[in-house]
Amino acid sequence: MEENKDKFQEEKTIEIAKNAQKRLSEGKSTINQIRTEYGLKPLDDESADKIFTKV
Repeated sequence: MEENKDKFQEEKTIEIAKNAQKRLSEGKSTINQIRTEYGLKPLDDESADKIFTKV
């Protein structure tokens, strides 16, 4: 039972990370927006607040 709970949590975490990666690569979020969602302090770096786009 506990193993199933751990597996579910792991899969949920992977989906959240994939979503964050997709949002970053599509230019929908900044690094600091993602960090804040995860409860992390924003980076003190101007580039962490920029939307990245593909050239």
